[in-house]
Formats: sequence, structure tokens, C-alpha cells
Amino acid sequence: MKNTTLKKSRLFYLLALLILTVNTISAQGCIVYDDLTTSQRTALGITNQTFQSNQINSLSPFFSTPVGYQLTPKKFRIQIWNVRSTDGSTGVWVPYHEAVEYIKNLNNYYKDYNICFALTGIGVLHDDAVLNGAWHWELKDSGMLNNAYLDNAINVYMAPNVTPIPGVGGVTNYYNNAIAIRQPSMYDKALLAHEMAHALGIMHTIGNRNENEIPNSPNGMGSLSGCEHVTRDPNDPTYNADSAGDYVRDTAADPGLRGNSTHQYYNTDANCNYFGNEINCDGTPYQVDSALISNIMSYGGSQCKIGLSLGQAERIHYGIDNADLSNDVKRALITDENDFDYDFVIRDGEDDFGVEPNTVTQNFWTSPDIWVRTTNDNNLSHENPVYGIGNNYIKVRVVNKGCSISAGEGKLKLYWTKAGTNLPMDVWESGTYNVNGYPLGGLIGEIDLPALESYEEHIFTFPWAVPNPANYSTINEPWHYCLMAKIESPNDVSTLPEHNGVYYHFLNSNNIALKNVHVINNTSSNSGKIHIGNFTGAVKKFKLKLSNYISYNSNTNIFNEAEVKFTFDNKLWSIWQSSGFQGSNFTNFGEKTIIVNEDTEIFLNNFPANDFGLLNVKVNFLTDAYTSNDLFGFNVEHWDNDSNELIGGELYLVNKNERDLFTADATVANNTLQAVTINEPAVYNWYDANGTLLHTGQNYTVSNTNGTYLLEVVADYDGYKDMKEVTIIPNNSVLLHNIYPNPATNNVTVQYNQLNCNNAYIMLVNVNSNTSANYILNLNNASIKINTGQYTPGLYRVVLVCDNNVIESHNLIIQ
Repeated sequence: MKNTTLKKSRLFYLLALLILTVNTISAQGCIVYDDLTTSQRTALGITNQTFQSNQINSLSPFFSTPVGYQLTPKKFRIQIWNVRSTDGSTGVWVPYHEAVEYIKNLNNYYKDYNICFALTGIGVLHDDAVLNGAWHWELKDSGMLNNAYLDNAINVYMAPNVTPIPGVGGVTNYYNNAIAIRQPSMYDKALLAHEMAHALGIMHTIGNRNENEIPNSPNGMGSLSGCEHVTRDPNDPTYNADSAGDYVRDTAADPGLRGNSTHQYYNTDANCNYFGNEINCDGTPYQVDSALISNIMSYGGSQCKIGLSLGQAERIHYGIDNADLSNDVKRALITDENDFDYDFVIRDGEDDFGVEPNTVTQNFWTSPDIWVRTTNDNNLSHENPVYGIGNNYIKVRVVNKGCSISAGEGKLKLYWTKAGTNLPMDVWESGTYNVNGYPLGGLIGEIDLPALESYEEHIFTFPWAVPNPANYSTINEPWHYCLMAKIESPNDVSTLPEHNGVYYHFLNSNNIALKNVHVINNTSSNSGKIHIGNFTGAVKKFKLKLSNYISYNSNTNIFNEAEVKFTFDNKLWSIWQSSGFQGSNFTNFGEKTIIVNEDTEIFLNNFPANDFGLLNVKVNFLTDAYTSNDLFGFNVEHWDNDSNELIGGELYLVNKNERDLFTADATVANNTLQAVTINEPAVYNWYDANGTLLHTGQNYTVSNTNGTYLLEVVADYDGYKDMKEVTIIPNNSVLLHNIYPNPATNNVTVQYNQLNCNNAYIMLVNVNSNTSANYILNLNNASIKINTGQYTPGLYRVVLVCDNNVIESHNLIIQ
């Protein structure tokens, strides 16, 4: 590992030194690390050893590129890293649609020269040490330590700030596979293309100098001896285009373009016109043409940048073709495919970037490229479809991740089905399966695919009138929908089979994707129903599991803060019953209901062929586990227990509301359990110790039955709940069977029968003042004597409390 650490205190000193040092660097768009001068490195505190250890490859072997060098197709892997704090709370976040836009712009700059870039993924580098002011090589070293670096890709680190120099937009080395981009500069379309050219071995058009090394004189670069001469005639004795400046023959000699109108030697206006009169070092006026101003490697306004020159492209190809694998960028070259054709992608998950087969996405039913909007807007968040509002609008994102423009042929088809974990082709397409005579799924619509540029994104909109939910169930719980998008294009066919005749192989193809996501907003509904089925012709053995869902902006675990329950319909319960209720890590609670967690496994052996049942999944947040977290998610996973294959699943995204908390509580009087109201509409359920529901209502009278009962209080508004154990003891009226004397003056004796509880005490309460005193009871004794002479005369209540539950009370007069 290289020595990469710069102490914070030293950095502050160095930044101050930068301001005072002559010939140092001011704020600018780009820094090429290899081109830092000795004085600049000294000002930055970079030792020769550190500088040399972070230089990657020399440009000198590739200075003399043959004229007319062949531009064979080249595709490079590119990986984007969001640089964030160690705890993930701050930093940069580049979402997929922005990353796609970056790659589209990048490919547009290089497409004329048979160079293409393929996005391998978007990851996160968590490290406070490189969050602000790090060099590209420091980010790379941190990435190697923190699993945020790919050796076979060009790694682009997006950070709030890069380098210790304020305002620098980007930095890299020649032939380095690490590029650092500053967050405010990310939206400059030319910046990434500019830094990428450096990584591919291309200098600034002024040569191996950074912007502040343009001499501050009327003739700019022309004031330097040995400058690049103006002539482009190889027969001219003063010709040096391939040995001076940027060593590229077809880029004009560059005097140093200055687009800052406040600069003393401002020479390029906002309309990309050069009006300077600099003289070359051999006395020839510079001949600046529009090609130089529009070259992405020249300085001047970023709005002027259009692309590279042919000579620069030839040098890129020549350098890569003749480099070995010690060259970082050479290792990013994709050599196992020569496919420059277009390639449509609909992703299976956030970690899917179109590679076939998809070996990284576990929960393949969560496509971020399919979402529902109840109004036809541009919002990218997913909503549950709503019946009875007219049309809902299904959005489908398609990206061409290939290197060439698509042919403008093929179709995008969209299908629906009622939500379930195991979805065969016939459910989507043929209407073979139905409920109450209504189809379980079908085609929503199809749209012709337009021509798409490399990494161009198009979001298609499908209007959809949602089927009436009442047609499908008599259970009064939401049963939402799953969506599937499929591309059918004659020139974009997956190399692996998309289906086996019964089920789609979603992970084999980037042309099909699934959206099985149910959004729970607990103020409106805290449950969602799915079907669990076997749509094969043979009896199967299945397993249901759960997994917590973690997204980039949420690292919560719903099982720590809420109760998740499965309620089975009669058919599914019968199937589980025939399996002997096999499973683990669940608790029976109510009729055909169990409490589950992320360790739960439910085995459904002997699942009948071509049949299905319904499972209602319900979430109740617990008031005694309340936190400020508000975003949660979990998956219900459906596994083939014979093959241990994950067949499918459903993602539940849960949005939690804030609220005033309540506590479940109850009293016992004459064998009647009385729940204390929470002063808002709620359901009060009473269960026995085995979780069997006994009664729903605020009060419940027990038939002189000894034992422990469980009170469940569930708020109507949002499903929040709390629970309370209540113990009742028979014949309560005779537990305190004698209190004497009554009235009492100095002392009173309370006699009690055997108490069936773990701890007990007498509470003596003044009825007028409501003050009280407690007296611990010895459960091995049968009486207690209390000094009443210390109390103010008046009416008191003698209250027996067992295991923190009030059992009975009697009047006592103290005189």
C-alpha cells in the first residue's frame, strides 16, 4: 500500500501556503497529477517519493502515433462510486438515471472514434478520511481497503470536494483507472469526458501543463522557448507538432485559451470566439480555429466543448493497443466481447446494470425501472395502484446500454397480475388462472420502441384502469398487483433462455423485469395480501422466508420496531396443517395467524398442483419500540425446498408516521378484565397465554378462571399497538378476608389467603387526597400489621396488588 495519508493539521497549513506561494495553483476545472510542477508539489506538501509512487505510466512510448492508425472498436468498463461519510449520513449520491445520463454524454463525445464506455455499476465508498479534499489516488487506496474499487474498470469517484485545492472539478493521472470528480462540477457535460481523455493518455492541448501553468503574459504559451509551433506542414523545418505541445498533429498550437472575462489576457468569449493576438515563440501569430476551441482538452468555456480530434483518438487507440496489463486502463478494456450493437435494459434491481446473466440481484422482483403513478406526472417514486380513479399510469424505463443507436424496431409490452410470489407465464399472458371467474392477470398494453442512442434513457407511460379488487376476494384486506415489462426486439435477443415454457427466467435476460412491490402507508392500511401458489403439474415442497430490506437511504430493521404477522386463508392453512405446521421461529397469535421475523421459515410440503392460497401480511408498529426511523422494508421469499431455488417474492415498503404514543393497561374487578381507554378509536383484543383470541372489546368477564391474559390495543388510525399481560386470581373477594379493627386508631391488621403471584403489596390510599403508601407482603405469611396512627383521620382504601395488577380493594376508616 502506498503512503497516502495527509494529516488534517498539515492540510490546513498547506492550504494557507497555497495562497502565499508564487506559481501555485488557483481554483480551476482540472488537475493532471502527473503534470504538477516541483513548486506546486512543494506547496501541496507532496514529497518526491509520494509523487513518484502515484505516477502510473509514462506517456513517452506513445508520443509518436502512426498517421492513419486504425481505430478498432474498444469498450471500457466504468464504475461510479458515491463518496459518503463513514456513517453514510452525508456525501454524494448519484442515482441511476443521472449515471446513465453521464455515460450517454461520455459516449457521445467518443462515439465517432470507435470508443465506448459501459456502466458496470454504482457503489458507495464510506470513508470520512477522503470525503473532502482527497486526491484520486487517495480515493483509490481507500476504495481498495473498503471494497469500493474494481481493478478491471475505470473507477470514477464522485466526492463533495477533490484535492486540497479549492474549486478543482476533476483530477486523475495518465493511464490511471481512478478519476475524482467534484460534486458541484458533475453536471458539466464535458468534464468527465475531459478527465477520461487524460486517463486514456491525452494531454491538455497546451501540453503537459495544468491551467495555472499558462504563462501570465500577453503571448501565453508563446512566451515559452520550445513552444509548439503553429505550422502543421510536416515539410516545414519549424514543424514540431508531434514533439511539442500535446504531441498531436491535428490540434492547432494552443496559446492558452482564457474564457474568464476578468482575466488580464482574456481571449475567448462566451460564444466560443477567439479574439486574441498572441504570437508564437518563433514569431508567428497563433492560428486558433473553432476545432481547437471546441476540443474537450482545451481550456476556455465548458459550453464550447464538442469532442476530440482524430489525432487524439488515434493516440488513444495506439496507446491502449500497445500497452500491457500493467497499464491500469488496459485492464478496464472489455476483451471478451466485440459487440457494439445496441442492447436494451430493464433492470431487475438497484444492483443490476444489464449484464446477462444477472448474478448479483437476490430479490429480482423489485425492478426500479417499473413504477406506478396515480397521476401522470414525472415523479420517480412507486405508488400502489388505486381502483376507481380512472387511469393509473405505469412508468417503464428502458436504457440502451449498447454502443450504437438502436434500430427503432421492436415492442415494449406490459402485463399485470394479482400480487403473488410464484408467477408462471400463463398467469401473465393467457388468462388460464382466475378467481371468482375473473382473470388473475393479463396484458396492459404495448408500445413501439423508438431509436435510442447509446445510454439514452426513455420512460414509457402506460395508462391502466385497475381491475375492481372486490372481484377477487371476500377478505377485507388489500390485494394489490404485480407488473412485468418485456421487450421483444428481433435484434436484441438474450443469449440464454428467457423461459422454460412454464416460468420466466428473469435473471437470464435484461429484456424482462418484474415489479412485486407493495407500499404500506400505515395511516391508511397496514397490510397487503399475496397469493402463494404451485402452478406446475406436480405436487411441490415450498418454503416461505423473510428478509429485511436495506436501501441506500435506510438502514433500518422493521423486525426491531414492529410486529409482522401472517394470516393464512383456509386453503393455505389447510396445506400447512397437512405439513404438520412445520417451521421455525414463529409464534401463534389469533386465528390462522402467526407472528414472524427474519429468521422464520414456514414449510408447505405436499402443495397441490395448479393451486394457490392467499396470505395476508400485516405490520403493526410497537409503541414500546418506537424510534424516529420512518422508512422500512422486508421481503417475503418463496423457495423450492427440493432444489433450494428462490422462485419469487414480494417486497413490502413501509412508511411509518409520527404519533403520540400510548400504553396498554387494564384493571381487574370481580373477574372482569377492564382495558384502560387510550382516548382514540382502537381495537381491544383479549388473548389467552397460547395466543388464542378470546374476545374483542374493552371489557372481558372471565368465568372465575385463574391465569394470565394478554391485552392487545391497536389504534384504528395507523395500526400502532401495545400489549399488556394481566393476571387474574379466582375468588378475589376473599383474598383479603379480614381487616380489623375497622375503624382503626393506632394499628390495623390485614389478613389474607394464599396469594398466587410472584410479588404482592398492600396500597393504603387516602380517598380525599389520593396520597398512598405501599406495604410489601410476605407471601409465606397470612397477615400484615400496619401502623395507622401516623395517618390523618379519614376514609382510606386498602388495595391488594399482585404482580403489578390491582386485584381487589376495601374501605378502611382511620379515626
